[in-house]
Amino acid sequence: MFNIVILIKFTFNYQLFLNKDIVLSTPKSSNIIDNNSLYLTLGQGNDWNDVFLNKGWLTENSINNYLFFKNYLYQNSNLLFGKKIFNINTGTFKLRRPEYLKDLVEKNISLEDKKTIIIDRKLQNLLEIIGIRYIISSLPIQDDAYKLLTSLQNNKYKIFIYKDSQIGSELFYVPKKIKKITFLNEFTENYQDDKISLSHSLIEDIPFAAITNNEKYSLSHIETYGNNLKIKGSFKNKTFFVLQQNYYPEWSVYIDGKRTSIYKTNLIHIGFFIPKGTHDIELRYENFYFKLGLVISFMYLLLFIFILFKLKRL
Repeated sequence: MFNIVILIKFTFNYQLFLNKDIVLSTPKSSNIIDNNSLYLTLGQGNDWNDVFLNKGWLTENSINNYLFFKNYLYQNSNLLFGKKIFNINTGTFKLRRPEYLKDLVEKNISLEDKKTIIIDRKLQNLLEIIGIRYIISSLPIQDDAYKLLTSLQNNKYKIFIYKDSQIGSELFYVPKKIKKITFLNEFTENYQDDKISLSHSLIEDIPFAAITNNEKYSLSHIETYGNNLKIKGSFKNKTFFVLQQNYYPEWSVYIDGKRTSIYKTNLIHIGFFIPKGTHDIELRYENFYFKLGLVISFMYLLLFIFILFKLKRL
C-alpha cells in the first residue's frame, strides 16, 4: 500500500501538460551545434533531479526549467533535432566498447563538489580520439582546447557550450604508430600512462606488437552515399588507415573490389592495411544476419502454409 501511494504521488508530480509545439520547439543550443559533429553533455542529470525530485513539473517555474533543460540536447532528445551525441541511451542492449569509453570519460570528468571542470592532456587526447567537438555542461570548463561559445541561464541554472576547433568532422585518420592490445584494461593502462592519441593508436587482433606507420599518401576522391564511403588514393608504402566509424561486425572494407581484414582501433574505430600503390577503397554496411533472418522466416512461412494445407485448414 505504501508503494502504491508513492507511485501515485510520483506519477502526478511527473505529469507535464504543455502544447506540443512548445515541447518540440528547437532549443537555442541546437542552432549552435552543427549536425555532423559529436557532442557530450555533462551535468544535465543533476539539474533535472534538483527540480523534478523536489516539485516535479507542476509549477510554472519548474516548467520553465524543463524547457530550459532542453538546451542540454540530452540522450535521445537530440534525435528530434538531427544532432550526434556521444553518451546516447540505447536502453538494454549496449555495445561493450562504446560503453567502456563512455564510462572512462565520465570517470575522469566528475562534477561532484566542483565549481569548474578541468580537462588534462590525457582526457583531451581521449576526447579527440572519440571525436567530441562540442561539450554542453552545467559547469564552466578550464581547458585551452575547448573555447566557450555561449552560456545560457534560466533562474539559478546555467548551461555552457564549448567547442574544440581542432576537432573537425573528418572521416579518417592515419596514426604515426600503432600498438597491439589484447584486453580492454590495456587501453585504460595506456590512457593512464598518457600513451594514446590519434598519432599513437591501439589496435586489437593484429598479428604483431607495434609498428611505425607510413603517412605519405594523397587522396584524390572521397564520396559518401548513405552509410557507405568511397575513397580513391595513392599510398607510397603499406599504410594503416583508420575510418572514424564505430566498429560493428556488419561493416566491410573493400580494396579494389576485394574484401580486406579490419581491426578494432582505439576500441571503436575501423582500421585496415592499404598496400602500396593507387587504390579504390570502399566501406560497406552488409547486414548478413538480417538477410539470413529473412530467408529463415520465409522458409518457416512456406512450412507453415504447407502444414495448414495438409491439415486442410486452407
